[in-house]
Amino acid sequence: MILHYFWAAVAARVDIALNRLKPPPGRCAGIVVCLLSLAAGARAEPVPVPSVDFEAPYIFRQTPDDDMPGRVHIRHSGGWYRQDVEFPNPQQHMSAFLREGYAGAIVIAEFGNAKLAVRVASIAGDPISDLWGQQGTRLDPSEMIGEPCSYWRIEPPAAAGATTRRLLACITADGIPLHIAVEGSPKKPLARALSLQRKRQDPAWFSMPPGVRLRDVPDIAALQQEIATWTASVAKPRRK
Repeated sequence: MILHYFWAAVAARVDIALNRLKPPPGRCAGIVVCLLSLAAGARAEPVPVPSVDFEAPYIFRQTPDDDMPGRVHIRHSGGWYRQDVEFPNPQQHMSAFLREGYAGAIVIAEFGNAKLAVRVASIAGDPISDLWGQQGTRLDPSEMIGEPCSYWRIEPPAAAGATTRRLLACITADGIPLHIAVEGSPKKPLARALSLQRKRQDPAWFSMPPGVRLRDVPDIAALQQEIATWTASVAKPRRK
């Protein structure tokens, strides 16, 4: 879900009310204590990935302390993910295309008739992509986030120049992540599904627009700089 890195550059502020996490009856009173106490002795295994087509709107934070969460619509089919930012301004649009098992992604930003397409070689450090292909520890606690999901603890590979963050993810039985947070801040998710539909996705959603020319960048930091520079250039008023 790499698009949450660019709210400061291109997104309007969005206020979204978040549901507070509540431990299920009969379980630990504090979810952090509950998760940590039940992790001891658990065995690492592959973290589940979605086995069905789905789409869902998610809220996103850059960090647990981010008080201006954004909103992204995610579609999944056959290992492909498409993420679309929801902007108040109809002239603005941004999409990202990612595939499980691959390190990179393609991001397309649009403002009016201006368009930027970037291929980033590695998106290590992105919360959702860091779940794919990783080993994790399944924890006993479950949660109701519209439907049941089970918690996993994942320690993703370190991104270049970034601090590795151990994640807690609540994942459905068919592999859909509903809640992703940094360990220690489970009530302030980096990503949380607001609703969920399991439905067949049109392959056209995962097709690149014709005639797109891609710029290549190595990582998320370079992508962020590319987007910021482009945004500043298209936002400048034209001289008459």
